[in-house]
Amino acid sequence: MDKSESTARRRWGWLGLLPGLRPAPAPTPHTGPWKLLPLIDHDDCTGCGRCIEACDQDCSKDCIELIWSFATLVRPQGCTGSGACAEACPRGGINMHWLAVNTDGSLRDPVG
Repeated sequence: MDKSESTARRRWGWLGLLPGLRPAPAPTPHTGPWKLLPLIDHDDCTGCGRCIEACDQDCSKDCIELIWSFATLVRPQGCTGSGACAEACPRGGINMHWLAVNTDGSLRDPVG
């Protein structure tokens, strides 16, 4: 094994020995804005609509809608992050989390 093969093996393991095959680089860490947004667990969602009512009273921008009988965050740009929807959920299926967003307020793709 020559020096370049040894370096490749140390850096990439056995993948380094396969020509042209390298692991994908890790995505760059998000340095842009973050926003407190609801994450909705569809396993706990019954489609009761209480979160939608709470959202309408709190921010009046229709951030959450029922899609196929499940509450879904459709307009993260309008969400105020108050957590009224999470408090209104009778099954505790909504939790507030800090999520990476683009400069326009839309959710950032977690991969890139």
